[in-house]
Amino acid sequence: MSSNVLPFTPRNSNPADAPERATPATVTRAVYTVAEVAELLSLSPGSTYALVRKGDIPAMKLGGRWVIPVRRFEAWLDNLPTASVDDLDRELAALDRAAGRDRTRHGA
Repeated sequence: MSSNVLPFTPRNSNPADAPERATPATVTRAVYTVAEVAELLSLSPGSTYALVRKGDIPAMKLGGRWVIPVRRFEAWLDNLPTASVDDLDRELAALDRAAGRDRTRHGA
């Protein structure tokens, strides 16, 4: 009588004796979605779509939807002007003037 059972061959538990396996390549993304960029910038999706449509955020239409290339987005972020405290004071003063309020600085 013959048996249909094959003998079990244990796996080699010593990693030095194991055959070399190719490590999987890490996949980096080429584009962000508008929702992802909105999250990164702490903006609403609607505001982000408006900036994309205006061309303020570098984007392109791909298959009927907007995508933001990662490299172009990062370069755009790196090249944004930095704001100083004086810039913020000027902006707040302009907003107050537009609202008809007079802003005086405390301690100045």
